[in-house]
Amino acid sequence: MSEISPGIPYPWSHTTAFTNKRKSGGMEFPMMQNNSAPKNVGSNAGLVFHEIVHSYLPFYMGTNERRAAWMDEGWATFFPRTIVNKYDSTNKYQERRVASYEKVAGKTKDIPMIYPSYMMTHGESRNNFYNRPAIAYEELRHLLGNELFHKALREYMNRWHEKHPIGNDFFFTFNDVVGEDLAWFWKPWFYELGYPDLALENVIVNENSATVTVAMVGNLPTRIQLTIEFEDGETKIITTSASRFKGSTKADINFETSKKIKTVKLGSELIPDVNKKNNLFEL
Repeated sequence: MSEISPGIPYPWSHTTAFTNKRKSGGMEFPMMQNNSAPKNVGSNAGLVFHEIVHSYLPFYMGTNERRAAWMDEGWATFFPRTIVNKYDSTNKYQERRVASYEKVAGKTKDIPMIYPSYMMTHGESRNNFYNRPAIAYEELRHLLGNELFHKALREYMNRWHEKHPIGNDFFFTFNDVVGEDLAWFWKPWFYELGYPDLALENVIVNENSATVTVAMVGNLPTRIQLTIEFEDGETKIITTSASRFKGSTKADINFETSKKIKTVKLGSELIPDVNKKNNLFEL
């Protein structure tokens, strides 16, 4: 965290993380973490790392975790994904976050994150504090690119640490650094009811090219990933950011090919999509 992501030097001289041998749970305190003991190596590493993240958010930043838990629990869920993969490549950390979110996205327990966290007392907290914001941050990282995303994140943390930032301070700082009004992304992901759902609408094949039309059925923009399978068994993967849905609900993906296409598949386990029945096109 000091050197790579977020790239902010750890604010104190040390931290102490200990294990209490319980099966689940963990709790953060300034410079100290009380962790359970998952038997899985990746889950154990992820839990310890999650609680250490809280030294930055909320403690270093001074965010109000009772009012806006997505501003600290969301980040503490976002950051461990690479650490978990380092220690256990079979853990599928991010895939499990996405699957958990998909189960409740757009349903009664999926309340807009901008609502006060203390209002979420009927089982909404796991989704709205942890999974949905972590996935939104990951989609934002893919939207901006890793370098620009971390540049904006470091500016936000440097500009607002110990100043008790609210959600708009986070949004406006990113807008400022990126040089773009990202309201088209912030509004659906953080302020609105809704769900992510992309669909394959059409595939047009020409002599040496093809055009795949992807429709945003839901209102939450996500990146696009297409897996093209050709008749000869070869596959081609095309990815593009959620920016294709800025001001539009449809995106035309063009690519050159002289091969005969067998199938076009949309999405992956890392991209939230509540309805996968509209993600396959057979020619």
